[in-house]
Amino acid sequence: MITDPKLDTKQRLFKAAIEVFAAKGFQGATVRAICERAEANVAAINYHYQDKEHLYAQVLEHIFRSPRTNFGALRPDLSGATPEERLREFIFNFFHEVYDCGEDEEQCANLAAIYLMEMAHPSPKLDDIVEQYIRPDSEVLNDIIRDYFGPGYSADLRGYCVGAVIAQALNYCTTGPIIERLHPGEGFRPEMIEPLAELAFQFTIGGMARFKSLPQISPAPLK
Repeated sequence: MITDPKLDTKQRLFKAAIEVFAAKGFQGATVRAICERAEANVAAINYHYQDKEHLYAQVLEHIFRSPRTNFGALRPDLSGATPEERLREFIFNFFHEVYDCGEDEEQCANLAAIYLMEMAHPSPKLDDIVEQYIRPDSEVLNDIIRDYFGPGYSADLRGYCVGAVIAQALNYCTTGPIIERLHPGEGFRPEMIEPLAELAFQFTIGGMARFKSLPQISPAPLK
């Protein structure tokens, strides 16, 4: 049960919804279960959030909005920076946004679980999330990579490079339980954020430099 006296009913419902959606998924979660966990009247969700669908949409929005709220002010002005400098800053920011959850590690894990279930079973809200958060970031990263390569390199190659950056950043988020079983005690820890970001940057810039030195080598076109 959520009994924190500092939280009002709406806040308790939101926190309870994160826990129930993480445990049961959107389809398995019930209004009654969320209200019981929040110690709220069963009509409270309708009063504060309209219905379960709108409450879930706000939780999903929170997953993508809150990292930008927390770390957006830390981003320096890179308007005159080299593509390499911009790429490094993008990767470091992205790793922090994905993994730096502050002190509430349990809620961070719950939000990650909701994210993975959303990827497996997309909701209608995902279209809005892509347009508001994911597409702008993807375009920024694509522009950095385009500026690095210059003319003469295909959009397919840039697309693969964008995907490689994102895949490295999401590795522990998507495969954490496997890593923990392969290497017990060596799972993700917050102090790993910047070393992992530096590794991803070096790996990415090294791979792109290889393609740049051998322009005749290109991956198969994206389908």
